[in-house]
Amino acid sequence: MDKIMAKRNYIRNPREKVRHWGAKELCSIFGLSYDTRKENAKLAELIFRAVSEDYQVPRSYASIASRAFLLKGIGEGILEEDSLALEGDIVLTHPLKSLSDKENILLAAVLTGMRTHVMDGAGVKEYLKKMQVSKKYVPVVEAAMESVQLAEKQAIPSEEKCPGGRKAGSSSFSGQLELYVSKQLDTIRQLTEKTPDYGDPEAIHDLRVAFRKLYSVTEVFSHYMKPRWSFCYQPQLNRNLKRLGALRDLDVLNQKQIVFLEKEGISPDVFPVWNKITGERREGCLTAMEQHFSSDEFPKLAAAMEEEIKQGICTPVLHRGKEACIFFPEEVKKEGVWRAVMKIRAQKNWMEGLLVPEPVLHKLRLSFKELRYVLDFFREILDKEEAEMLEAARLFQEVLGDLHDETVLLQEIRKLCKKQEKYQMDPEERTYLKKFEHFSEKERDRHYALFEKHWNAFCRKYI
Repeated sequence: MDKIMAKRNYIRNPREKVRHWGAKELCSIFGLSYDTRKENAKLAELIFRAVSEDYQVPRSYASIASRAFLLKGIGEGILEEDSLALEGDIVLTHPLKSLSDKENILLAAVLTGMRTHVMDGAGVKEYLKKMQVSKKYVPVVEAAMESVQLAEKQAIPSEEKCPGGRKAGSSSFSGQLELYVSKQLDTIRQLTEKTPDYGDPEAIHDLRVAFRKLYSVTEVFSHYMKPRWSFCYQPQLNRNLKRLGALRDLDVLNQKQIVFLEKEGISPDVFPVWNKITGERREGCLTAMEQHFSSDEFPKLAAAMEEEIKQGICTPVLHRGKEACIFFPEEVKKEGVWRAVMKIRAQKNWMEGLLVPEPVLHKLRLSFKELRYVLDFFREILDKEEAEMLEAARLFQEVLGDLHDETVLLQEIRKLCKKQEKYQMDPEERTYLKKFEHFSEKERDRHYALFEKHWNAFCRKYI
């Protein structure tokens, strides 16, 4: 503690520049539950009044004890582990409206003292000296520390922590992200433990959506998360998504074949080779899927991720050797939207020539997916324009997804046509495959026309 404080220097802001915070507001922003702490905070205040005579301090400082109870642990997830002794800095940089300047400094000393567990009277005296506060206030800090400790022992057990030590209802970004990740993981667990019929496209859709939400949101916000998550878990989540995606692609091919057959008024029997190949591939995907989710591989992965979430998956906001991270939800939202829009703008530069490469449209779809997930994550605090942008992102993800599906279908048809002799394909199937190819080309053109219509309007408004 002495070494940390010795290196710490402070510069006072002019009074008119200081921003003050409400206690409830500060708890919410930093991920603490005001509602579940406030009753026990009152208990800390009552205890302070009771012990004030022993310490020979005025009872009027009792509010410092109640605020200390409210804000205890505020540095978790904000400061690095070896810097948690500086928890009081959060109050110095975010002073409370309800306290005077001197009382805020005393509160900072209490939080720092409780965090170190070894700060005695001399340590408090040194801390206050650095803050230019008289040593006569040392007993106030000591009384407040004892009041909080006694209140904790007598506290009504009302707090229920969310993953990562955050509280339900937290409006801090890290708390929201950890809760979101935990919920998606719970959904995946429930879907896999039910042992659904993986041959049912609806079951595959639900499972894929849950995996996609978990993977995509953690990918979008990866620069706010501890590196271990990206290195250890993102690749494994991606492999699960690819397994589900391969099965989903085959289901889409089959669905498009059904639409074509109904339009032509013909039987599926005209595609014996196509049906055999896609059927065998789907059977192989189903077998691999069932083996994977029935083995202990995925449960082990899920258990490891759950343990990681308990430890906190977000990088400390103040990280030694790095810039401070933004972490207020409104700021993270704006930064995330800006990043996604910049990626969309970058793709636009490659779409104004004679031809548009399909991979550019695929990358554009991924950029719109990123925009969608950022906005959807913050949907409760979107303004009108952002809500409209979310609907646009959903539309583009769907339209470009349909376009990509047609591209995949055309590739499959043309690949099979090249191998028609190998599979001894009869003339009737070759004829209908060509018709299927032309049908898919028209569908692709229709999807691209719809994309262009909305794309031009989007660019005028946002790009």
